[in-house]
Amino acid sequence: MGFFSLFLPSFLVLSAAVRVDVYTMGPGEELFERYGHAAICVIGDTGPALCYNYGTTDFSMPPERLSWLFLRGKAPFWVSVERLSRMVRHYRREDRSIWVQHLPLTREEVDKIAAALAHDALPENREYLYHHLFDNCTTRIRDIIDGALDGRLSADSAEPIEVSFRHLGEKAILDHPELILLGDLFIGRRVDRAPTIYESMFLPDYLRREIALRLEAPAEPVYVRRAPPPGRPAPVGGLGAWLILAGGVTVGLELLKRIGPRSRRFAQGLAVAGLVVLSLCVWGLMAISAVPELKLNEIALLFLPSDFILFGKGAFRSRYGMWRIIGVVIVLVLRVLHVFIQPLFGPAVLALGLLAVAGMARERRRERASL
Repeated sequence: MGFFSLFLPSFLVLSAAVRVDVYTMGPGEELFERYGHAAICVIGDTGPALCYNYGTTDFSMPPERLSWLFLRGKAPFWVSVERLSRMVRHYRREDRSIWVQHLPLTREEVDKIAAALAHDALPENREYLYHHLFDNCTTRIRDIIDGALDGRLSADSAEPIEVSFRHLGEKAILDHPELILLGDLFIGRRVDRAPTIYESMFLPDYLRREIALRLEAPAEPVYVRRAPPPGRPAPVGGLGAWLILAGGVTVGLELLKRIGPRSRRFAQGLAVAGLVVLSLCVWGLMAISAVPELKLNEIALLFLPSDFILFGKGAFRSRYGMWRIIGVVIVLVLRVLHVFIQPLFGPAVLALGLLAVAGMARERRRERASL
């Protein structure tokens, strides 16, 4: 069904809107489905019930292109409109749980929401720049409802919840520790604060809960997933995965060093190369990204682009290496004191392991002994 064929009925529903329902969907098997989804539907006394979906983008574009747009903060999303019956059939086929909440609204409030949705569905208005925390398919619905209800959804919701944005994000991908490692490495300290109650409604589960509590609109199941919940948690969490990675890399390179002089130099070179590559990735992403959550990253203090100095020889290299070890320890102390707030322990252990394999302390002792 084309957009134009849905666009005309949206005005028919607008003129005779009698109810607004919020639909929230549970997670699916694909990674981009793990956080659930939300849509808002306008039901009229005549014509089809239409649902507005703010989570539409071109997922057929090459992944590297879409990823680049996300990094630059230019990922285009738009509002799509479809019949309620078609939307429900789609999520049933995907075996994703569906809940509906009938909003207890006055006729004036229904008209406000219907008008806002029709306005956003216009071709000149329907596109927006997506942000995973503050401007997504769920926050758009939240804000439209709150605006029509003169702040009833946001009232007394400035108190932070008990967990951070990072924790909320990791809960959906516990079966992918590699993604949690990448998140710890590249996503900065902005996600380590706890969202307010209102901000937490960027996730469909939290939106559903707050609508039920604040608007007295209980969630009614439309369809319940038959398969087990998607994804199974890994046997270790983020810190455990970091420690396994750091331990495995350190032990492996240390064993390689013991084979002979050439293997020692090779292992040391690999350790230094690891430090340099990690630093270039972290600092490079901070430089090219326009996403605030990727710009201020405490991990950058553990992996420095200047580590290429460790490829050299002589006393300066040894002194630099010792100061790097001291710097990592200082970062750990500041993390214990909560000056830093990111999950730094695992990455710090990896940095210390690579520096130890590079032989900085041993070379420093030999240098002192020769004096």
